[in-house]
Amino acid sequence: MADMFAEFGLNSLFVEYREYGRSTGDAKLVAMLGDGEAAIKQAGIAPDKAIVFGRSIGSLYAIELAFRQPTIAGLILESGIADPYERFLVNADLSSANFSDDELRAETKKHFNHKKKMAGYKNPLLVMHTENDGLIDISHAERNYKWAGSRQKQLLRFPVGNHNTIFGRNHVEYLDAVESFLRRVDS
Repeated sequence: MADMFAEFGLNSLFVEYREYGRSTGDAKLVAMLGDGEAAIKQAGIAPDKAIVFGRSIGSLYAIELAFRQPTIAGLILESGIADPYERFLVNADLSSANFSDDELRAETKKHFNHKKKMAGYKNPLLVMHTENDGLIDISHAERNYKWAGSRQKQLLRFPVGNHNTIFGRNHVEYLDAVESFLRRVDS
């Protein structure tokens, strides 16, 4: 991805999940919500110069960053998640937990209310998803797109590929969409 972005004249800053790769800390969904904001601050990147890209579970944090820094220049969501409860937790075994399904649903909505967060995002948005993702239903992309307050938004549905082959199977259309998006951000 870094090479692809460099071809478009962009610099890249990749934020890795805590506990993954060479990253330290504890991987906890809620605790990591401020990591993107901390990373761009530490790197000295002005939000209005940043294009935030979130893929799959990374979309949770891209949406959060756009919510916390509404002046970011652009937001790209690839195979993103609209509702983490629906995607990850609806089938969770809560028998050993000290809270109910309703409490879990409420807590998830408290921290990951993407309908509210996307409504406040007004800058350019590109949402890309395959019709047959296999891991995250395309309805998540449709909701994130619908909820966004941006008037410069595009939902690109790829008829081929799945969650892990979205780029490989659709690279020409994918790159064209990113290039077009970057022109909208630049104008």
